[in-house]
Amino acid sequence: TAPGPNAAPPPYLGPPAHGGFGATVPPVLLAPAATAPARFREPLPTWVSTTATVVGALVVLLTFGCATWLVILGYAVRRRSWRLGLATAGYLGSASWLVYLMSRGDPEAEAPASEAFLGLGLIAVCWLVGAAHVILLNARVWGVVTGRPVGLRAHEAERRVRREQARYLLHHHPVARHQLCIGRPDVPRVFDDGGLVDINSVTEPVLATLPGLTDGQRRQVAMDRWLRGPYGSMEELAARCPLPPSVTDALRDILVFLPPDAAPPAAAPPGKVDPTGLS
Repeated sequence: TAPGPNAAPPPYLGPPAHGGFGATVPPVLLAPAATAPARFREPLPTWVSTTATVVGALVVLLTFGCATWLVILGYAVRRRSWRLGLATAGYLGSASWLVYLMSRGDPEAEAPASEAFLGLGLIAVCWLVGAAHVILLNARVWGVVTGRPVGLRAHEAERRVRREQARYLLHHHPVARHQLCIGRPDVPRVFDDGGLVDINSVTEPVLATLPGLTDGQRRQVAMDRWLRGPYGSMEELAARCPLPPSVTDALRDILVFLPPDAAPPAAAPPGKVDPTGLS
């Protein structure tokens, strides 16, 4: 029999030859994960971090900034931070240049004004700025300055690691998607995936919780998904539902784009009520 005039169009599955969700699509559309996900590193106890900050600041002050690079290097190794590694190189270069200026000058002659100002600037960078830098590297001090408590930042870091672990499972063990309900906060589950959201499977109320989306954008995503089928990537989502870069950047860390298991039965559009009252 012919479909009724109010029948919803079937979900779009996409042609297999053009990257749709056909039989030729791999079970999970994720970038290959070459290595195991990182482990969450617990923050140091308060007395340890406080002692390290005090000792580091004293080393910087007592050496007039000449050992600032060594203190920052220790933090860079501990935190595996390339930014702190660059700061280490900057402090080391400043200290080396200061020592060079002091060694080549005549102690009995008056130094040129340019060299004197340069030397004072290098001392200020290595000594005063370095001491302030070491103090701000204390997580609790930085939390007070920025207004973000240590507990909140640690929680965010743990959630990020859990998302990496969930993505790793999706890539290497696709069956875990169904066993652990990864990316489905709208169904009962025990596994904590760090807040991942499968944009192709979650219900419309979950879309309302996505960061950065306005009500209009949320409705547009839900309607476009219903009319044209699932999304294959963040770029496709941004192209089909024109989203600004600020929104896509916020969503990139939490969205996964998994192919649906099967075509769902025809239903009313998102936000619409079935006039028959049978759904």
